[in-house]
Amino acid sequence: MRVAVILGALALVGSTAHAGDVVDEPAASPFAMPELVPVPIPEPEPPRPTDPRDDAAWDLYHRAFTALADHDRDGARGLLAKLAREHPGHPATVAATRVAEVLKVPPDGVIAHVSPELTDEPTSNARAELATVQTLHGAVVGIELCAIGGCSGSNAAPFGLALIGASLGALATLSGFDSVRPSTRSLIDGGTVFGFMEGLFGSLTATSNVSPTILLIGQVGGLGLGAVIDQTHPTAGQVALASSGGTWTTIVGLLAFTALSPNPSDSATGLVGLVSLNVGLAGGALLAATHPKILRGQTLVIDAAALVGGIGGGAIATVITNDATAPLVLGAASAGAALGLVVSLLLTPEISHPSKGPAVQTFVTPAEHGRGALVGAGFRF
Repeated sequence: MRVAVILGALALVGSTAHAGDVVDEPAASPFAMPELVPVPIPEPEPPRPTDPRDDAAWDLYHRAFTALADHDRDGARGLLAKLAREHPGHPATVAATRVAEVLKVPPDGVIAHVSPELTDEPTSNARAELATVQTLHGAVVGIELCAIGGCSGSNAAPFGLALIGASLGALATLSGFDSVRPSTRSLIDGGTVFGFMEGLFGSLTATSNVSPTILLIGQVGGLGLGAVIDQTHPTAGQVALASSGGTWTTIVGLLAFTALSPNPSDSATGLVGLVSLNVGLAGGALLAATHPKILRGQTLVIDAAALVGGIGGGAIATVITNDATAPLVLGAASAGAALGLVVSLLLTPEISHPSKGPAVQTFVTPAEHGRGALVGAGFRF
């Protein structure tokens, strides 16, 4: 019995000890945070170098300047317009801004209107030029009317009629035209001047004298014809090219005729002048019709080249012959003017289209690998 009691007590003590061990052990909480393990962060890779040729904006930039080097101004305008439209603010667009301004490319890239001359928008300068020429025209008409009416014996009458005519010409121009396009100015003023020349040569041919009546008819007819042609809306450059043709063929024709005929009659001189003038106007108008993008500034270069050629030819002949009145001098001046006219026409991009024909070209090409560049010249055919 005593042994049983002792064994029961030992079992009770052992169970109590195990129960205490379980209670004293901390229990796991369902809200405990897991232990954080640091994760290594990879270092960023250095940026890879990019080839500018893979950039669409720089590609347009280089293509535009290649077109410009080939004298393809319209192609260059189109590419620069696309660059400005598709890549605003790009370094290539910023770099091409100055050239785009010279080529008349608007900032928004819309090139429906490229050049003020080609669009033929009214300008204040055109209105002022028209008023100036027509004021002088009015004064000439007043003198012609005086001559036709037989008032040449009075000193006051021609002066008074000239003053009245000048006032009427200025008043009619300034009050009748609120805005004037450059082509309108060129046609009306040019028609007036060439009409006067037609009357001059026509009167010499018909009567061997200068007839004020024929002069007046020629001026009025030329002015009216210019107003009619203006309805077809040619550009100022086209009108200037036709005018250059009429002017220089007349000068070359008269110089050559005088060189071949030292003492020509007035009737023959008038006939040569009349034929040369009309052939030149017709040829210039035909050339202008086939090259509508010609600019007035380019025709001024053509005029300058013909003038330099004429003066140079006459000067060389004068030095050689030591006689400024010799037929050789007039013939040399005629040949020099004709040569300058032809050469300048051939060198005008809008007429000769050198990008479609033989041309000497220079080029600079960056080296594909490494530093430096390739520089050279070549002949394209």
